[in-house]
Amino acid sequence: MMQKKIDDHLKAIATEHERAKRLLDDRERGLKAREVLNDSEKRKLDDEKKRMVEMATLDHNKAAEKALKLANDQKREIETLNQKIIKLQKKLDEKQWLEQMKAALEAMKHMTDEAKRKKESINSERY
Repeated sequence: MMQKKIDDHLKAIATEHERAKRLLDDRERGLKAREVLNDSEKRKLDDEKKRMVEMATLDHNKAAEKALKLANDQKREIETLNQKIIKLQKKLDEKQWLEQMKAALEAMKHMTDEAKRKKESINSERY
């Protein structure tokens, strides 16, 4: 009877030990599966991060190219406007010079008319 109790007790311990071993084995398999999933998720996150950095870099480069193009366009536009200003300034200078020449000519003409009148006045006084 004592032997049977000992056998039963050993059997119970062995059964408990087997049950605990199965639980540990199941838990180990679960942990390994999680580890595989974690590694897979980590790779996915790393890939996504890499893609996001590449996209951000591409967007940054596009924005830089666009800014450079706009700056060059603006520079050309400013150069064109400066050329127009120079041409208009030349036209204005020419117009002002012509007006001054007309005024001078008009003054000379007026002086000539005045001189003729004085000459006629002198001639009429002589005769």
